[in-house]
Amino acid sequence: MIPTFPPPAETILLQELDVMLMAEMPQLLDKSGRAIALPESVYEALRCLVSLMVAGQSVSIVAQPQYLSCQQAAEVLGCSRPHLYTLLDKGVLAYIKVGRHRRIQLADAIAYKLGRNSEQQQSLLELAALIKKLGLS
Repeated sequence: MIPTFPPPAETILLQELDVMLMAEMPQLLDKSGRAIALPESVYEALRCLVSLMVAGQSVSIVAQPQYLSCQQAAEVLGCSRPHLYTLLDKGVLAYIKVGRHRRIQLADAIAYKLGRNSEQQQSLLELAALIKKLGLS
């Protein structure tokens, strides 16, 4: 897909839209004028899209497959393929077999990554508290 770059003439309109999206969830109107609420996932994607365009960045929307190859999952997780295989073999991450190949559900990879990031953040907070307690700061 070709990236979309906001033309300078749309800058003010995009800024107004960005402010509006931060304040409330908009609704769409159908041809008869009936209001249709945006699903939360569409709202979040729209907020992200507008925010990037306000910052002057070009944007593209790319569909992601439901299931990832091991290489794709490793890229999502920011780890090596061998480390991913270790996670799969230990049962930390679920997978299905397609022929001889393993496939990891995108939602599972993202959930694992968010959980890992949360654990890392908690460990850093505990370490900071220990350093403060020991007077090493």
